[in-house]
Amino acid sequence: MKMNKRERLLQLVEILKLPYLPEEVEGWVKNLDDEDVALLVSIYEDILNYKNNLDALAKKNNPEEYEKLKREYEEKLKNIDNEYTKQIEEIETDTDKKLDALYDENQKGLDDKLSKLSIQIKEAEKTHENLYSHLENLTNQDQKSPQV
Repeated sequence: MKMNKRERLLQLVEILKLPYLPEEVEGWVKNLDDEDVALLVSIYEDILNYKNNLDALAKKNNPEEYEKLKREYEEKLKNIDNEYTKQIEEIETDTDKKLDALYDENQKGLDDKLSKLSIQIKEAEKTHENLYSHLENLTNQDQKSPQV
């Protein structure tokens, strides 16, 4: 089964261990036009072939040095990935703090408005009670007045 160019590009980014999150790569690959995808696949295929040929040559000529360099390379990639992950976590933490502050600010505003509304409701209830009482007094006075 032949894979399409976009799938191959995603695969090459993973094989070459480029320091991107899969979601990021999928996002930018989706937005590329077909010509750019084909160009990137061609470039990454060449890089992968070069890397494989270089690996094979180095492994054949000096296996110990090859293994040492391979470990160093993998360690560098791991460090890049760790640093990238750390930066993402810092951004997420900062964003969470900002969102929490906005939430707290909005909650305080809502609490203030609710408090004011509660006071207004109590005042309206008092006004209602006073009016009702006044009307009741007027009704009682009207009933006690002699009728002509």
